[in-house]
Amino acid sequence: ICKDKGLEFCALIAREPTLLEYYARFGFKSVLQVSQKTGKSVRGECILLSFDHIEEISKIYRCEVGGILHTERDRVYWQNQMSVYKAFGLKKNGKLIAYCFGDIRDSVFYAVEACGEDTEKLVGYAAYSEGTDEYKLLSVSNDNGVAIGCIKPLSNRLEELIEEEKVYLNLYFN
Repeated sequence: ICKDKGLEFCALIAREPTLLEYYARFGFKSVLQVSQKTGKSVRGECILLSFDHIEEISKIYRCEVGGILHTERDRVYWQNQMSVYKAFGLKKNGKLIAYCFGDIRDSVFYAVEACGEDTEKLVGYAAYSEGTDEYKLLSVSNDNGVAIGCIKPLSNRLEELIEEEKVYLNLYFN
């Protein structure tokens, strides 16, 4: 169906690592990676972000994923994410230096994406502001990421690209 629609790939996000092995039999490659960290909430100052911050968020995202195969995000994409998750920011000298999107699951603040400087600090502050003691953080993988999904290339061009690169697809499972 994806190929008939002219798409270059089909992507699957796997909640269980064994599913990555299962889908490999059908030509899917486990290249969608994130960095995962856990920690404790910390009292500190972060701000709630709004649609007015989208350009700043987008700039941080582009810097973070530079050099990694990734999805392009437009204003509508960011607005959609902000309607699903709370968005928090960390400022330094009046400038936004980091953002995270998250919500609470099972009494843990789950940062489904965090990018920029001092992201762990920001996520700790956001967890505290949301009244949780712990957080789990997913972010762009710089080195040894954890595979959370797989891609089946549907074009020769994409097949060649993912042979040599890791891929950051998008914000958590959206």
